[in-house]
Amino acid sequence: MLAKTTIFVIASLAIRGSAKTVSHDRSMSVNRLLSSSQPLSNDQLLSTSQSLSTEQLSSTIQPLSTDQLLSSSELLSTSQPLSTGRHVSSSQPVSTDQLLSASQPLSTSQPVSTNQPVPSNASLAQLISHCTVNNTVALTFDDGPYLYLENITDILSAANVTGTFFFNGNNYDCIYNPDEMQRVQYAYDHGHQVASHTWSHKNLAKMNRSRISSEMAGVELALQRIVGVVPAFTRPPYGDYNELVQRIAYKRNQTLVLWDFDSGDSMGATAAESKSSYAKLIATHPSTILALNHEVYKTTVDQILPFAISKLQAAGYNLVSLAECLNMPAYNSQGTRGTPDPTWHC
Repeated sequence: MLAKTTIFVIASLAIRGSAKTVSHDRSMSVNRLLSSSQPLSNDQLLSTSQSLSTEQLSSTIQPLSTDQLLSSSELLSTSQPLSTGRHVSSSQPVSTDQLLSASQPLSTSQPVSTNQPVPSNASLAQLISHCTVNNTVALTFDDGPYLYLENITDILSAANVTGTFFFNGNNYDCIYNPDEMQRVQYAYDHGHQVASHTWSHKNLAKMNRSRISSEMAGVELALQRIVGVVPAFTRPPYGDYNELVQRIAYKRNQTLVLWDFDSGDSMGATAAESKSSYAKLIATHPSTILALNHEVYKTTVDQILPFAISKLQAAGYNLVSLAECLNMPAYNSQGTRGTPDPTWHC
């Protein structure tokens, strides 16, 4: 009887020792896997999860840092087109903007505050303030379409000059009014570039996300309907913008355009003062000029524009469209014009 008891105790101790050894070996294996710098295979993950206790699992789940979240976007499949209509090479990381565009649209009833910080890694629209093609001048005109658009078109065309018009949707007049649609078509049909100056000429830098997008979309749609093109350039009213504006412009495939010379016509300058400003600039002969004018002032049309064209051409400049002075496409798409219907209104 004593012998049997002794054998039973020895066997029990052997089994417990074996169990401890197995448990110890598994713990070591888990620790090795967790400390390894190499990614775990599916088999390793499955086998490891069976060995980890609840406390071990909890301790290994750490929150991801911002950098880790951003770098993990490289793992996203890009075989499907994103909602922006762009395909992204699978060899490139998916940007924050692409992730945002693939999500659900924001509710306009809950606008995003413009005071929210914009991540430094966000994709931003290109900002233009100078021409890049040597010896070119781009004469640009804001705030139309309006009464003098056809007059400006005729002056430009007669001098073999290509101008660029940044149109509003509803500023001095509604772009869908028959007279204004005809004026827009007249300028475009005579070879001049059309672009966006936003729908209502309000300060984009003071708007939330949905309003900024709406301001841009309205003119893009109007120009697509009226002349069959979607512009590639937007000039923010007053030249004001912030990073949120740049992010939204990027998502809309828009390049933001400022200027490096202002004729002063919208600031109350007299025709003589604007002419003097042009003359002083031309005397310094910069390699390029991106000039800001406004088509809504009669003195600009009758006095300043003819003077500027004459002086610039005499100085040997090539007066071209904005797209030509940048060597960039003027439009994101070109197609057929639409037929007016009740939805064409301001």
